Amino acid sequence: MSLITLADEEQNHLHKTFEKYKPYTSLADATVELFGGMVVSVRVPAPSFVAFYSQAKKHSALGFFSLMRGHRSQYKLTLRYFLEALVQAAYASFHTDHSEYFDTESMQPIKQKVVVRRANKWLFDTYPTVSAHIKEIKDRINNLSSHSNFVSTFMNFKLADDGTHDTPFFDYENELVTKADLLECTRVASIAIDLLLACSKDTGLIVLWPETQKSWGELSHHTDDLFAELTADPRWAQFIDDEE
Repeated sequence: MSLITLADEEQNHLHKTFEKYKPYTSLADATVELFGGMVVSVRVPAPSFVAFYSQAKKHSALGFFSLMRGHRSQYKLTLRYFLEALVQAAYASFHTDHSEYFDTESMQPIKQKVVVRRANKWLFDTYPTVSAHIKEIKDRINNLSSHSNFVSTFMNFKLADDGTHDTPFFDYENELVTKADLLECTRVASIAIDLLLACSKDTGLIVLWPETQKSWGELSHHTDDLFAELTADPRWAQFIDDEE
C-alpha cells in the first residue's frame, strides 16, 4: 500500500473513530478547541508567550488527531511536547523579555537544559498543583511511551500459532484504552486551560475569549461524568496497573 493511500485510510479511520467513541471524542474535541481559542490577544508585546502558546495549541490538536488515526505512541510523544510547550508559555507570560530565551550578547539561544529547568522550577514554585499534575503525566509517558519498548509493540504486532505475524500500520483497537486516552487528552487540555486562566489573572497579560471560564466549567462537568463511567468498568484496575 502506498503512503498516499495510507494517508487516505488515516482520514477514514479518523472519522470512524470519532463517531464510534462519542461522547468521549466530542468532549476531547471541544476541550482541545477551547484551549486553542481561549487566548484572543496580549496587552503588551510578548512574542515568547505567543510563540509557545502557538506551539502548545498545535500539538494539543495533533495529539488528538493521532488518537483518532490509531497511533497511540505518536499521541503520547506529541502529548509530552504539548506539555513542555505549555510550561514554557506559562513561564513566558510572566517573563516577557526575549532575553529569557536568547542571549543578546553572544547572539545565541539560551541552552535548552537551562530553559527547561528554570521553567519547571518556576511552575513548581508558582503553581504547585498544576506542576504535580504535569509531572505525573510526563512520568507516565516517560515510563512506557517515550522510547520503544517490548510492551508497546503489541499495539501493532501479533504472532500467530503457526509462526506468521501481523504488523498493521494502525494500532489494534482496544475500547478501554481508547476511551482512557481520550479522557487523558481531555484532562491535559483542561489542565492547560486552568493554567492559562491563572496566568491571565495573575499577570493581566492575556486577553481571554469572554466565554472561556463558562465553557470550561461545563466541559469539566462532562469530564467528571465520563471518568466515573469509565472507572466503573471492571477492567479499569488492570488497565491502571499496566500503565504504571
